Amino acid sequence: MYYRIISLYIHVKMYYKPLLL
Repeated sequence: MYYRIISLYIHVKMYYKPLLL
């Protein structure tokens, strides 16, 4: 159940990382 939230958080973090750069 929480796996989706964690997975989504990781995807969002990796997605926004290049945007911050």
